[in-house]
Amino acid sequence: MNLRSSFPFAALTAGLLLVLTWNAKAAVSLGIDELEKSNFYLLKGKRIGLVTNPSGADSKGASAITVLYRGQSAGFKLVKLFGPEHGIDGTVGAGQEVSNSRDRATGLPVYALYNTPEGEYRHPTHQMFSGLDAVVYDVQDLGNRSYTFISTLGYVMDEAAKDHIEVIVLDRPNPLGGVRIEGPRLDPSFTPSFVGLYDIPLVYGLTPGELAEWINAKYLERPCRLTVVSMRGWIRPMVWEDTGLRWIPTSPNIPTIAAARAYTATGFLGEIGIESGCGGPTPFQVVQGRDWDASSIARRLTPSTSPASMPGPSTPTAKAASFSRSIPATPATSPPSTSRPSPFWKMKSTTSRPLAAPMAISATCSTKFPAPPTSAAS
Repeated sequence: MNLRSSFPFAALTAGLLLVLTWNAKAAVSLGIDELEKSNFYLLKGKRIGLVTNPSGADSKGASAITVLYRGQSAGFKLVKLFGPEHGIDGTVGAGQEVSNSRDRATGLPVYALYNTPEGEYRHPTHQMFSGLDAVVYDVQDLGNRSYTFISTLGYVMDEAAKDHIEVIVLDRPNPLGGVRIEGPRLDPSFTPSFVGLYDIPLVYGLTPGELAEWINAKYLERPCRLTVVSMRGWIRPMVWEDTGLRWIPTSPNIPTIAAARAYTATGFLGEIGIESGCGGPTPFQVVQGRDWDASSIARRLTPSTSPASMPGPSTPTAKAASFSRSIPATPATSPPSTSRPSPFWKMKSTTSRPLAAPMAISATCSTKFPAPPTSAAS
């Protein structure tokens, strides 16, 4: 028998070619990629507002602003831009005011959906949405409840429902994956805030599009007209490293996927006056406190399920990256999910890899403890 003409050999060759192709380019086609491929079919004949920041980019790295502005020849008009916390350029520090402006490249008006010099506009106004037929949302999230972009998403949906405007969410991966659901839900005795608007676990395991569907079904008194442009090639066990996509900073202190993952473990520490490396080379990957016995603390902390998460003492200048080790990608064996997300109380919590990157513990802090901020540093 000629081995080269046999079916098993042909199947094996095809499989190897598929693997090589998968590794050579992004394995996941984002919602914005799918919108481009459709020649912007959903937008035709509409006046569009776009909520985005630099993390809203296609798989080739082109920003959502550029993609939609150039795509207007398909028969729609991009007329307004909106930026979440950190601004539409993603450079404003956590909790700092963001001014309304005009986009330098397109000349379009930019409305800040956060604290501005004129007041707090985290919830868009009727005037902001006037003249729009649809609002497109394309922002990369972290999969963590306290990261404020999901609150912005919900507020956009709420105002759109009141103004009878369609919301189109261009879906993106949850960088922590779609099977991890961990951490506490909100304490019902506290008033919801911008860093805790929805009663969901700290790590909620949904993509932005899935979360939008859940918000629409459970939280909005008047659901909006919601369309989610799904990804192609993403499956639930995938974490960011499995997608083949390049990480684009979502905010000044989330420059890398390592910072994004560590934020889940240390992002809340700023609220109680503990430094977590923000402003340094490894944000959220170190914890620092004055007069700590770092070695003692490191010994007392129980390692999690993997040695990769074992803490260790460090000096304030040490880089947490020196404590890291590579973690194999989770095998992508589960079929794509086409069903609507289940209620959180019915979801099972599973763990495919450590929740956060390894952290270093420092015995001293070079700056005084800050007053508790009004929002989690990010």
